[in-house]
Amino acid sequence: DLLEVVKSTIVDPVLEGLKCRDRVFRGLLFPGLKIKLEGPMVLEFNARPGDPETQSYMRLLKSDLLDILDACVDGKLSDLQIDWNPDFAVCVVLASGGYPNNFETGIPIHGVADAEIPEDTVVFHAGTEFDDGLKTSGGRVLGVTSTGPTLKRAIDRAYEAVRLIHFEGMHYRTDIGAKSL
Repeated sequence: DLLEVVKSTIVDPVLEGLKCRDRVFRGLLFPGLKIKLEGPMVLEFNARPGDPETQSYMRLLKSDLLDILDACVDGKLSDLQIDWNPDFAVCVVLASGGYPNNFETGIPIHGVADAEIPEDTVVFHAGTEFDDGLKTSGGRVLGVTSTGPTLKRAIDRAYEAVRLIHFEGMHYRTDIGAKSL
């Protein structure tokens, strides 16, 4: 129901506005939303994928992303069948101590390989570098994503993987997906 509200009150009017002004847009238009009791509220629009949201989407996309991008460039996206995995996906961001303000870089990171042993878990690198070992190089360091047949399973798997990763000052939200349960 919420997706239909977002589509009818935000996405469709934007697309119609572009069409009425004879503006061609080829790419990805990402609305950043805040969901309130009164309904969705637009915070921003970006002409890029959102981060870390896209990390969860990529885990559920069955179609080849390159095929989708090619179809978009060629103006033939409506001709393409896009397939999605019906599972749930969760992404937990591991951040540096002090983020979003002042944070140190160059701190060794341990446990990423262990966290990725289950096939339903992938760790995306955001603020990392490899300099005589894996180290932090930014505020948002890693995105730990897990999938599962239920939201609870995906959440549990993500936090199991998070507990295997360590770096000094690491912090993360512990409520990802909790409201949806």
